[in-house]
Amino acid sequence: MMSLLIIEDDPAQLLVLRRMLSGRYDFTEVRSLSEALKLLDCHSYDAVLLDPGLPDSDRETTVARVKAAKTQPLILVLSGNEDPTLRAKALRDSASNYLIKGVDDQDPKTFTAAIDLGIATHRNVQCLDRARREIDSDPMI
Repeated sequence: MMSLLIIEDDPAQLLVLRRMLSGRYDFTEVRSLSEALKLLDCHSYDAVLLDPGLPDSDRETTVARVKAAKTQPLILVLSGNEDPTLRAKALRDSASNYLIKGVDDQDPKTFTAAIDLGIATHRNVQCLDRARREIDSDPMI
């Protein structure tokens, strides 16, 4: 079963996510960026569902701070903010997707498909990167 780290401080949103994701993914929930960064230093997850508007973070730098974690996780932003500037910044900072709370999380099949697609794409990119490094380090090629 795939593993997710859910970084969300809103109890109502956590309830929605639990209902959609239970039985399909193993997940760990934290309510602050500091808790998440501690976990990401020692655990690897298939994906991180990230609310960038956490009480202990700056919305502008949250994605970059998670991406800089030792495990360099796949990041799916789940935000209530529809500002296109914030969406563009999150994607530039290496978020795989930017999903809107109350819109993109309404249909469980579509929501989990977005997670699954992000994970599959991330795994493929990691595989290609490994192959590229092997080719680059082989003196016979």
